[in-house]
Amino acid sequence: MDTETKLITNDPVTCVRYCHNRFIKIMNLLKKSDGLFKEHFVIDSFLRVEFQTRGSVHIHALLYCNNTPIYDENDSDSEQKLIDFIDKLITCRKKTMILKPLNEDEVTGNEHVHMNKIKDLMNTYFNSNTDVIFQAMLQNLSMTEFEYINAIRILDAYVAAFYMVNYVTKIEAGLSKLLREASEDIENGNLDLKQKLRKIANVFINRNVLTAQEAVHHTLSLLLSISSRNVVYINTVPSNQRSRMLKKPKELKLLAKNSKDIQKVYTKCNEDDDNKDNNNENIDVDIKERKKRKIIRYYGYKIETDPINYFREHVLLFLPFTNEESEIEKANCEKLFYDNFSTIEKNKSEYCII
Repeated sequence: MDTETKLITNDPVTCVRYCHNRFIKIMNLLKKSDGLFKEHFVIDSFLRVEFQTRGSVHIHALLYCNNTPIYDENDSDSEQKLIDFIDKLITCRKKTMILKPLNEDEVTGNEHVHMNKIKDLMNTYFNSNTDVIFQAMLQNLSMTEFEYINAIRILDAYVAAFYMVNYVTKIEAGLSKLLREASEDIENGNLDLKQKLRKIANVFINRNVLTAQEAVHHTLSLLLSISSRNVVYINTVPSNQRSRMLKKPKELKLLAKNSKDIQKVYTKCNEDDDNKDNNNENIDVDIKERKKRKIIRYYGYKIETDPINYFREHVLLFLPFTNEESEIEKANCEKLFYDNFSTIEKNKSEYCII
């Protein structure tokens, strides 16, 4: 056993804390204008800690850099600028190339056939958890490198984003499959809530292999994902379906036998003037704008599957109100939506970019 392996085996806590601290320091350097990336310093990032089969910690990161070149198919220089940018920052690489969609005169008719062969082979490798080198893959495909590149030539921003998100947030496919199967069994079986939870927990505990370093991460409450943007969740489900906390047992004992006032409620005590409506548009108040926007998440009902909650959610989020129960839940939200369509769309455009 070499020195490094012995150290990790005997003291995983020190190794994990050292790696975590070292990575934080590296990220701080990447964010500085005089750091490792110079003028291309990191302005936004999403990081996820992952543990390899042998237990070693590594990071998947999605970095948004300052002053990066943007690809423009109408600008012949933009491609070379982008390649130069990639070659300047990346540390291990083969030849950098940007794959463009095939022109009509480049189409031979075999691209779809080759693409299906590649897809089938990739699925085979994925299902069998097989790692192969590029040349061995080409031999299995009976395909040249030129034919392979032509088959995968694609330049779609959404496809690239989809690939990056899936790579950064890569999950354990085997465990996910087992959990899905357990979930289907639960739905088909006649089990109470406690039994359902126990069955899911047993699948996770018995089938999930946890390395020593991963166990240390959980024990020390070290973050497994880090984002430069804070996320705010707005609970847009109907008020009677929202999760609430019960009052303390001693408070519940003081209630009448048939009392329904069992939920814990937090109320903020405002000044008396705060509760008065002021319609004066020329109010001399300083409003400090946040330097970095937050990410807003909400339920996201679909009009095709749940039109009632779709209209209610849009009215709740993008139309001003003072009392949710009387102005939204007891109102005809579909009528409110169409009567105030321009206002809702205007407010929605300020917050929703996808």
